[in-house]
Amino acid sequence: MSWPMLNRKPMIVPKLWSTVNVNVTYPEITGLKNPAVERYINETIRYYVYEMVRPRWDEQTEITGKYFVKLNKKDVISLYFEIFSYTQGAAHGITETSSLTYSAETGQLFLLKDLFLPGETYIRIINAFIKEEIKSKEIPLTSEFSTITERQPFYLTPHTLGIYFQQYEYTPYAYGIPVFEIPYALLKGTAAPGSPIKKLA
Repeated sequence: MSWPMLNRKPMIVPKLWSTVNVNVTYPEITGLKNPAVERYINETIRYYVYEMVRPRWDEQTEITGKYFVKLNKKDVISLYFEIFSYTQGAAHGITETSSLTYSAETGQLFLLKDLFLPGETYIRIINAFIKEEIKSKEIPLTSEFSTITERQPFYLTPHTLGIYFQQYEYTPYAYGIPVFEIPYALLKGTAAPGSPIKKLA
């Protein structure tokens, strides 16, 4: 007698990149239905992590890194990375953030624009949300926020689209990383057919 296979979600396991002055934990994806897709996703993760570390890698700089699984649901994987570097003699270290969002079925690496219908409606909705958050939470700015772009870094959670900016991009160092999580309820009307937002909203 044969039993149907359980529809299990992918496993995400930590891997350590440890060498002189570098100690970075990054994710490895296992358990995908398509081995070629799994291999492609893991190769791009390693490449992105390396490219975050490479510009800061020298004998005077200590680099540490970690990741967060923001979403692993409905064949969508969204990962968020923080790389912290401190150069000897500097006043303080710097944190750089990045994110990757994939289809676990096809291996597609989504850009923000891929999630939405053509046009700028989604950009206007996100801009308005961010500006209202800045105002209502009295977030200190070093320069005025104007707009995101169609290639804006983002991540997905079960209920929200996360938009974030780098240290010093709009806020002082002491504020940390500015993050804005927009509910899917505000965005689902502009989501493209087949968009992860359609699956999650």
